[in-house]
Amino acid sequence: MFGSTIQSKQHERNPTMKRIRYDSPLPRWVWLFPLILCSTSFAAAAYLLPDPLDAQAWKATLRDSTRYIGALIQYASETRSMAAIKTAHRPTLVFFGSTVIAPFLSLTIVGLYFALRPTSERNVSKFANGAEVKRMELHGDLGPVLGVFEGKLLKGSEPRHTLAAAPTRSGKTRQAITTVLDYPGTVIVVDPKREIKQITAPHRSKIGPTHTIGFADPNSPSGWNPFATANIPTETVQIELAISRIASVLTPMNERATDKFWDETALRNMTALCMVEAYKALRTGEDGHLGNLISYIRELPETVDEDPFTLKMNQIAALAASYGAPNWVQEDLISFGQTEPKERGSHINSMLTKLQVFRTAATKRSLGINSFTVDDLRDRPCTVFIDFPREDARSFGPITAMFLDTIFTHALSNGRKENQYPILVIMDEFRDLPVIPNLISVMTAGAGAGLSAYILVQGYAQLKERYPDSYLNIINNCEWQIIFENPDAETQRVLTGTTGKTEYKSSSKQMNSMGAVTGKSQQLKEKDLMENVDWAIIPFGHHILIPRRHQIRPVYCTSAFWDKIPEIRRLVPRKNRIKT
Repeated sequence: MFGSTIQSKQHERNPTMKRIRYDSPLPRWVWLFPLILCSTSFAAAAYLLPDPLDAQAWKATLRDSTRYIGALIQYASETRSMAAIKTAHRPTLVFFGSTVIAPFLSLTIVGLYFALRPTSERNVSKFANGAEVKRMELHGDLGPVLGVFEGKLLKGSEPRHTLAAAPTRSGKTRQAITTVLDYPGTVIVVDPKREIKQITAPHRSKIGPTHTIGFADPNSPSGWNPFATANIPTETVQIELAISRIASVLTPMNERATDKFWDETALRNMTALCMVEAYKALRTGEDGHLGNLISYIRELPETVDEDPFTLKMNQIAALAASYGAPNWVQEDLISFGQTEPKERGSHINSMLTKLQVFRTAATKRSLGINSFTVDDLRDRPCTVFIDFPREDARSFGPITAMFLDTIFTHALSNGRKENQYPILVIMDEFRDLPVIPNLISVMTAGAGAGLSAYILVQGYAQLKERYPDSYLNIINNCEWQIIFENPDAETQRVLTGTTGKTEYKSSSKQMNSMGAVTGKSQQLKEKDLMENVDWAIIPFGHHILIPRRHQIRPVYCTSAFWDKIPEIRRLVPRKNRIKT
């Protein structure tokens, strides 16, 4: 009842939501033509026949008409004269003229009027109808699931990015679960609430290999090791790029800092240590581990004549040379060891803080084993669940971001080859993830490489908070925006401008001094298709889909909740059907 009340108010604000009309007159004739034809024929029959409802009278008339028309044609062909028309049976001609010729001419005239009448050249915003949704190619077979419109699931047919915005308990995760169950390719899910895995894992395991990585779980079923030999490139240039990305996640740069000396120094030192671990793994053939990095700066040798840390860095530099690391690695390590003690202490404390989490029992297994490679995700439709508890976001968020960045980099570098599967990355509670270095590159070029992102946020303010300089890039490169009811003022403002303005007729009366109406006038005015406040009162169970190429034709959808669609709900065992 409450939802119905809100919906009725929504329709009052937006009459276009109540009844949507086609822009083109052509689809109307699909039903208007037979309607006019039948009504005209019935009127003619009522005039000519004694009883228009008598079937025998219709049969006799049609039989006589056919006979007379045949005789007319035969006579006209024999005499070669139009005089046959005058000798034809007049009621027969009247009947056929009334039931066939007159409707045809009337439809032609009216159709030409509608087709040739002047129309507004401006792009007026309206809610999309069935024909327009079909032209948007939203009845694809890939995904993600975007909603339900006129009883049909809306899905894309190619890898494209999606952005869902809604506050908590609005249903955005509930619809994302439908996508996980339905998607035919590989799905990587950041699952902070751990409910997506519980609902979808049984079905996804039937499609292909399923992995669960719990970075905070000492008994994690699966793992991912960035320093596994299978994950380290073999060419020097590629190794340097891969390690630089890992280091940039561990020691992110503050782009708005006025003095970047400390960030740049920390990044240089972290990169050098990571390079040593990578080349050690390649040379020895044994997988490395992020936890080993802390031993490089904590376990110092005993010495009397030399600075222990300086000696340690010199020793590691010598090891780097023996492993075949580039010369700049040795130079950076030696430079780190020779840093002034007070400054060096600040750098060491900062690095120890960032690396401490990798020495815990929770990460020893999850970062020590390597359950799959990125190529494995391309060769079969796999599923990877990232157990990313929100309460541990500060500690384990960088590992998750590092994993995603590795996936992004590989996809961008190698593309999607023939017979390989697309990869969809669903990032729930996106705000809890730290900055992912290659996310913007993915938004720009990932779809062409068969990699698409599905980002779930509470509002656009969260995007701006995490990516202040590039959040508009993320929004603009999303093919679809899924908007549930949203109270965020920043989100409302952006969306109102995105969907544009619609037209309405305004009537006015002119009155004289006596109060009598002396004239009437009408004029077209425009207003926002969706006012700011309208975004906050979208009924629960519904949302608005904004396609990037059809922003002035948003689609008012029923939300595709997994438990409300019978064919989707059947994919989930009863014991896994938890409330979301």
